Amino acid sequence: MTPEDRTFAIDYYYENLLKNMGISYTEWINALEYFLFYEYCEWVFVGNKYNAQNSEFYKKYFPIAKQQAKNLKMIQNN
Repeated sequence: MTPEDRTFAIDYYYENLLKNMGISYTEWINALEYFLFYEYCEWVFVGNKYNAQNSEFYKKYFPIAKQQAKNLKMIQNN
């Protein structure tokens, strides 16, 4: 998915599904950020559980999960 497609989808779902439910755009974005962290951490969990820290997925998603954790900390501090 291109960055433009991603932005379109995020905005589309908000405008057509969530806005009328009283959910703020900020709440929507925060929920997405936590969801992404969970998704990234799944690969880290699997790598740790099966002692597969050298796997392609672990190597890819461990640094992404760490960065996402930093992003979430910034969200909480604002």
